[in-house]
Formats: sequence, C-alpha cells, structure tokens
Amino acid sequence: KINFNLDKPDQPETYIIATIRYSNRRVRMSMSSLGAPKIKSSNWNVKKKRAKGSNSTTINHYIEKLEMISREAFHDLNIKGGIPDTKVLKNEIKSRYSGIRLQQEETFESYFEKFIEDSKVNKADGTTKTYITTKNAFDAFRQSKREKYDFHNMDLQFCLDFERYLLSTGKSPNYCHKIIRILKTVLKNAYNKGVTEIRHFEKSDFRGKRTPVREHIYLSIEELDEIHSLELDSKMDNIRDMFLIGCHTGLRISDYSKLLRENIYKEGGKEFVRIRTRKTMEDVIIPINPSVRSILNKRGGKLPKVYSDQEFNRCLKILGELAGMDEKITRTEHKGSHRILKTYSKYELISSHTARRSFATNAVLEGVPYHWIMQITGHKSVKSFEKYVKISAKQAAVLLADHSFFNRPVLRAV
Repeated sequence: KINFNLDKPDQPETYIIATIRYSNRRVRMSMSSLGAPKIKSSNWNVKKKRAKGSNSTTINHYIEKLEMISREAFHDLNIKGGIPDTKVLKNEIKSRYSGIRLQQEETFESYFEKFIEDSKVNKADGTTKTYITTKNAFDAFRQSKREKYDFHNMDLQFCLDFERYLLSTGKSPNYCHKIIRILKTVLKNAYNKGVTEIRHFEKSDFRGKRTPVREHIYLSIEELDEIHSLELDSKMDNIRDMFLIGCHTGLRISDYSKLLRENIYKEGGKEFVRIRTRKTMEDVIIPINPSVRSILNKRGGKLPKVYSDQEFNRCLKILGELAGMDEKITRTEHKGSHRILKTYSKYELISSHTARRSFATNAVLEGVPYHWIMQITGHKSVKSFEKYVKISAKQAAVLLADHSFFNRPVLRAV
C-alpha cells in the first residue's frame, strides 16, 4: 500500500511524503529526493491524496510515476529473493526513478567524517576541533555498546544511552548537552542535503540535560589597573600585556593572540583594530583605547610575544595573585551527575577568556549600549551576550540610580 501526505501541513509550502507499507514494514520517502517541487498546503486534496490547482499536473505526475515504479520494484525484488529489506527496496525505487544505479547509501559515520573535512575549509579551527571531539566521543560510545549506530536507530533511546555513557565517564551535564547538540547539527545537515529522510533529531527530547552555567568572573577596571601597574620580568610582562589587550578589545584568545601590526589603522584621527575573527569568519572593527596604545608605545609599536594557551593561563593566575585578587568565590561544579560546591580564590579562576568577559561587563557598566558592544563581541542575540556580562544586583542598582526614569522631578501638588 502506498500513501501520500504533506510533510508539514501547517506550513504554507511543503514537500510530499510517500509512505510504502508491506509485510509490517514501512518505507518513507520525501518527494524532494526525487526532484519534486514543494506544494502549497492549500493545493493538497487530503481525500484524494493528490495535488489540485496550480502546478498540480506536474506534481501528480511525480506521484503517479513513484507509485508505478514502487509496485514494479517490490514485485521484482519479491520474486528474486522474497520480501525485500526496507533499505533495499528504497534504494531500488530511487535507482529506477532516476534511471541510475545508486551507490551504497551513506552511513552516519562516513557522513560525519566528510562533515569534519568540509569544516576545515569553512569553519574556524576551534569549531573543527569540537566536531572531532564529538566524533571521538560517539565512536567511544559505539564501541562500548558494541553496536552499530546509523541514521535509522539514532533515536531518543540512543540519545538517553549516549548521555548516560558520557556522564559515567565523568563528563558534566553541560558537556553532554554540547556534544549532543553538535550531533544534532550533523544529523540535520545530512537531512537537509537529502542523505537521510529520518528526523529523530527533531524530537524536543533529543538533547542532553543542561545545568545552570557555573559562575564566571570578570575583572573590574580597578583590578585591571592593578595588573597594569605590576613590576614584572620580561615573560610575565608579555603575558600581562597580551591579556590587557584582550580585556580592552573584547577579542577571543584565538584572535588577540594573532594580532599583527597590519591589523591596526588610523581614520579620522582615531586608531582602530580591524580583524577577521577565526570563529565566525566575520570582520570586526574596535577602537584602540589609551591602555592599548600605551602598551604598543612601550613596545615600539610591536605586539607582545605569544605563549601556549596552557602557559598563558598558568601565568594569568600568578598575575592575579600578585595583584592581590584573593577574594573567595564559591561555585557549583558538576562531575558526572554529582554536584560539588568548591571555593576558590579569585585569581585561581582567571583564564584567557576572562579578558572577553571583562571587556563586555566593563563596557556595560560604563553605559555603552548593548548593540554597540555586540558589534565587537560578535554576539547575535542579547540572550547569548548577557551570559558574558557579570553585573551584581548592587551594580545594577547603581546604574539605575543615574537613569532619568529614577530622577524625574516631583510634580507640584495642585
């Protein structure tokens, strides 16, 4: 039995889905994979399962051709070897429809590998690394289960099992959420390119459980001035200056560690940094403030020496300790499914990314409008930007106290 229905009937336009049922088996095919155009949902006759109105002749031709070829393919395969497997039948229908024998269907594993290779061309190195990390985690899970996973069985149960596995290895819930989100990206990409018609990933529960993002720190202007005034040896001076450039430009470590003289230019008597960010591959332009200019002047216009990320982060904690940043901060951390309260001195939490958070928070505290700051940080939504802004209730109240809304004159009583 062959049935035809709209894929997304609640949308103005959608594709038609063919469902072939036989011997308690089912094959679903999107007519888009056969070259059929979308149809206006209002032009679908639900009772007759055919198109009506404009372009109906063309669409109905696709339907009738598929119906005829499906019956012929099933008949021939059944005679040759009995009831055919769903994949075999689907492959046969597609090859007869196009007149070309299709190659063996792409597996999720092989598609993921191609996806990673493609990302090396059009994505930042850090993004490609997260794809590789996700692929490695998926492979380790697959090997632990001794089971082959492909598009057809990467369903909600797979999602739950994969999350349990990651948690059992000591990964945090937020890590699990990120890994599963990347898997969804790959599955969706495969669906959009017609590699698979299976859409388990669209289920709302196909995601890892998230926990509240742990508290991150920022350094105030006063704290940055403390670091700026430290007397340091050559290596620590390089580390300090590189970090301060990040704090005053809002760039990621992958960008502010790669700055060159060529990225600095003058226009209208002002100095700016122009750079194409590695993560988003978009150009940003940032004014150079006096702190950055003083660092460049001190170095004869040259930028500080770059160290490895590991060494850079280690030395930042030393800088924070030398600057007396020993405020105690307690935060919730996750190890697997367990929550742990840990207390740190503030300097222990300083990292390369603290620079970007400090820039965003200090700019907001100085009254710079969100949308201007987001032009520099590259955030597309206020929600994602606000994750970088670390303002206390007291700081917010102080800002509001200067707002015109809280300083309106009292009307004289009549």
